[in-house]
Amino acid sequence: MTTARCFYENELPGDLSILDQLYPILQDWCAAGGLGFADGHRVIVAVTEAVTNAVIHAKPDAASPTVFVSLWLDTNTMRADVGDHGQWGWSPPKPPTPEQWEQTGGRGLELIRQLTHSYDIRPRDGGGTLVSMSFKTQGIHDTKNHVRGRGERAGEGGRTMDSRVESFNDVDVMRVTGRIDLVTSNTLKDNIRERLQRQRTNIVLNMERVDFINSSGLGAMVSILKDVRLADGRLVLSNLAPYVQEIFEITQLANVFEIFSAEDAAVSALSGTGATAETR
Repeated sequence: MTTARCFYENELPGDLSILDQLYPILQDWCAAGGLGFADGHRVIVAVTEAVTNAVIHAKPDAASPTVFVSLWLDTNTMRADVGDHGQWGWSPPKPPTPEQWEQTGGRGLELIRQLTHSYDIRPRDGGGTLVSMSFKTQGIHDTKNHVRGRGERAGEGGRTMDSRVESFNDVDVMRVTGRIDLVTSNTLKDNIRERLQRQRTNIVLNMERVDFINSSGLGAMVSILKDVRLADGRLVLSNLAPYVQEIFEITQLANVFEIFSAEDAAVSALSGTGATAETR
């Protein structure tokens, strides 16, 4: 006998504003499944990949497209279904080749494959596409029989993104806070381009307080790296949390970016007084 029950279900507007609405719901769902922050990050990355794909790549011709999201809890399993009314081609993802490492897109399905216990992509009843994902849990924790959705609006999904810059001679350190995703990535790109326009081309991105990154954020990071290279500069990363480092490793971007465990080592490297990037 199954103990599965619906934690959240809703048909949402097919635009990126739903990400802010979904983040706190997904956080609550992961907590209800007994997941810690790192495991929860993996789950939320996978689900938001599916949601972003539905919003960006699978919009129907209707004037008001929607995205369906359903979250389920069982004793040892969490399941997420993300559906749309569009049709889009897909093929089983393959690990990126070295020639593909620096592409700005195309990582979403590979992240879903790597971060889920199982997944399935199939036609949706009534038309469209449905992505179903399952995750192992630590047992259900105090959900108080509460099903969210159907008109219930969530609050802000944690921090969006902010940054501040501190200069050390010819090196700028940009300390980034919050989420790097499709909603916030343009702000980060604009902030970097502003530094480049000021001829500040040696840049450390301190990501210690980045608490979420997905394939859209990674695509923005690759775009930023290319912009810095075109300006004859150098971009390095520092202080990645383990769950953020994992996303870079899954997508092979740990082979593309110079990554340091500490900000001072990164600054020294750009100043010409330090060692090369570390591999973790």
